Amino acid sequence: MLPAAARLRKEQDVQRVRRFGRQARTTHLAVRVAKSSVKGPRLTVVVAKRVDKRATVRNSIKRKIRAQLQELYPKLLTHCDILISTQPSTKNCTSSDLRADLEFLFRRLRLFHS
Repeated sequence: MLPAAARLRKEQDVQRVRRFGRQARTTHLAVRVAKSSVKGPRLTVVVAKRVDKRATVRNSIKRKIRAQLQELYPKLLTHCDILISTQPSTKNCTSSDLRADLEFLFRRLRLFHS
């Protein structure tokens, strides 16, 4: 699990990223990123009910994504807030598919250290 300081928790921060952040997407994931004054990257994962109505399925998707984020977190740039949203097709993804999508999107948005 990511440390508490690495999580984007406040609804107003999530809304700010949603409204003003740059976006990139694949068929499974969408990533939005906005500048932040807080040191270190902060992340949140959103799985909507349209993905699956069952909370257990949505929570398992979040756990898969967070497990991949734990490995990618040290490579991320500081001073950014990142919102990861899922598409309905995410339900059928493996962890390696999610990892590949996250790496692709983070590179596209230039979120990795050079």
